[in-house]
Amino acid sequence: MWEITLIGKPYDIVHFLELKNVLKSSFGKSVIVVITFEKDLICSIAVIEKNYIQIVKNFVYEIILKLVKLEFYEQNLTIFSEDKSLNSFLLTNIVLVDLVDEVRYAKSISKLTKVVNIRSFVYFKLNKFIQIWKRDLQYYNKNFIKYDRQNLYLDFLKFLANHSKRKTDIMYLEEGNKEMILLDKKRKKIKTIEKDDEIGIVVNLVMFAPKKIIINCIDSLSQKVSSLISYIFEDKVSVLL
Repeated sequence: MWEITLIGKPYDIVHFLELKNVLKSSFGKSVIVVITFEKDLICSIAVIEKNYIQIVKNFVYEIILKLVKLEFYEQNLTIFSEDKSLNSFLLTNIVLVDLVDEVRYAKSISKLTKVVNIRSFVYFKLNKFIQIWKRDLQYYNKNFIKYDRQNLYLDFLKFLANHSKRKTDIMYLEEGNKEMILLDKKRKKIKTIEKDDEIGIVVNLVMFAPKKIIINCIDSLSQKVSSLISYIFEDKVSVLL
């Protein structure tokens, strides 16, 4: 059995609960997750089935990096507007960009101990990420402060889509029974998104930053999402009718 205890802040509770739900829905009784609050917020994870250990470690690294990255940008980004929902949308996109590669690199240069204080772990053992985030932060604050708030978010998303590391050359967006599906050029499923999660559809397309997007479900997308995808990706978008 593999065990780890994550120490976080009280406001991490939403993310800890999300992690618990994902692990329980993915691995059932093979993974035990207990969240408690003492002096700090504690998330204890035990993996009973050894075949799941490496997969769960990926989730653990992801939550560690996600929480600190979110906190870092939330505290230091100066281009926010008064619209909290748009700010949240902006932060979500920033946090998810390159997160998969960050997790992969973090695993290669560090090891998880039995007890991990999330902030200390990143700031001391994974400090290289802080330096990279600082560099990107300075660029964002310098180059996007001049935008009026009406166009800021659209142009910022376009910037992220154009400058993020490309995960795949071609991506298909199709409709499933209960969800929207992203597939790679070999039509292998990459991600599923709830149909009513319009933000999730856009965020994931920006995160994967494909060279070409082929939409095979244009009638299932709202006009708002269709227009947003077209604006962000421009001539990278093709529609199958």
